[in-house]
Amino acid sequence: MLQAVDETEPWEVAKNMHLALPVIFRILYGCGLRVSEVVHLKYKDVNLEDGILTIREAKTDKDRLIPLSDSVNQSCIDYAEKIWWEKDNEYFFLAPDRTMISTMTVYQRYRRYLDAAGISHGGKGKGPRLHDIRHTFAVHVLQKWIENEVDLSAMLPILSTYMGHTSVRATAKYLRLTAEVYPDLIKRVESSCAFVIPEVAYEGN
Repeated sequence: MLQAVDETEPWEVAKNMHLALPVIFRILYGCGLRVSEVVHLKYKDVNLEDGILTIREAKTDKDRLIPLSDSVNQSCIDYAEKIWWEKDNEYFFLAPDRTMISTMTVYQRYRRYLDAAGISHGGKGKGPRLHDIRHTFAVHVLQKWIENEVDLSAMLPILSTYMGHTSVRATAKYLRLTAEVYPDLIKRVESSCAFVIPEVAYEGN
């Protein structure tokens, strides 16, 4: 899908959107942030020198620091070289009127990218949803940890804090989803970490 995102063309009413959207989607996929957290980023919240985002007073009303991979940070740097900000408290991703790009705009473009990538959509409420990118991030992190035989009971609180969850229980639900997608992997840790794999139905967060 990122190929479709990268092929976004400038349009008259939003000339910088083709620059912002590829970076927005790389942050969504590479960092597992909520779309609202990405579009609310201010210029002062993006530390390009150290590759760190500051998420301020999000869903849990707490600030948190998000490290960027080298590739995502470079995408932010490339974007920043083409944009001009008047003040530090301006939004990093600027709409044409220099306000925040709306979450609805990102969602509408997401639907177009799915279509361009040949990914079918089940209709309203059926997905794939934009928020599912966040779920994909969490599952991929857990998959990598399981493959590397990381102690999940020790790492889940870290992932929970990183994702801005209110409790480890909310993060642990991703283990059930990981078990459904990668059953062979999850068998490796069931004996020692079964207590963190919830039996409840999976819900988004």
